[in-house]
Amino acid sequence: MTMQMTGQAETAAAQEAPHMLLCTSHVKAYIKARAGAVRPGWQPTQVSDEAVQILNCRLKKIIDESLRRHPARGVTFNQIT
Repeated sequence: MTMQMTGQAETAAAQEAPHMLLCTSHVKAYIKARAGAVRPGWQPTQVSDEAVQILNCRLKKIIDESLRRHPARGVTFNQIT
């Protein structure tokens, strides 16, 4: 009984918390480092968590779309659309 309840709690927690594909600290560091090269004269000191979540959602959509368009033959995922 305890195992069943624990499994249900884990499933519920997994559904509530968004799964991050990206490492938040790496994304934030990359944005701060690249900002000067992409937009000279502007150097952000902070990156919001919301911005990282939006990028994570966009990555998930890119992956989902690529999976839908991927050829049915072969077993290696290698085409990004």
